[in-house]
Amino acid sequence: MIGELKLDHEHIAAGGPYGVVHTPEFRAMNPNGLVPVIEDDGMILWESNAIVRYLAAQYGGEDFWPSSPRARAHIDQWMDWSATMYQSHIVGLFWAYWRAPENRRNPKQIAGLQEATARDLKLIGRILATQPFITGENFTIADIPIATHLYRYYTM
Repeated sequence: MIGELKLDHEHIAAGGPYGVVHTPEFRAMNPNGLVPVIEDDGMILWESNAIVRYLAAQYGGEDFWPSSPRARAHIDQWMDWSATMYQSHIVGLFWAYWRAPENRRNPKQIAGLQEATARDLKLIGRILATQPFITGENFTIADIPIATHLYRYYTM
């Protein structure tokens, strides 16, 4: 979202090999010890979709975050689907296969996650075969989490 809005920012690598997330300073910003976290003029916010929604509302205007609840409804629907369904399948697959040592992989679990992920990707594909973006003719913030997970898929 920061890139889409062309906002000036400082990126601080944290998590995984970078550490940082277990420090008291980071835990004061996010008690979960997870990334991403943003600080915007003294306001701290964590959780990817909350950050995307906030940045769209704060800096994006109607193009990214319409004022009409009806216009936002499909955006929210797809963002929530991405967070509750699609992400759990594709990230679950990542952890069950790529991150699990070979001797600890559960083939049945992996097969189930592969099937669920395939269903999700087919659904996205059917929609994008008829329109350029997930909610219609225009790019919205609903496209961001879906694209993030697609990036993960292609890098797997």
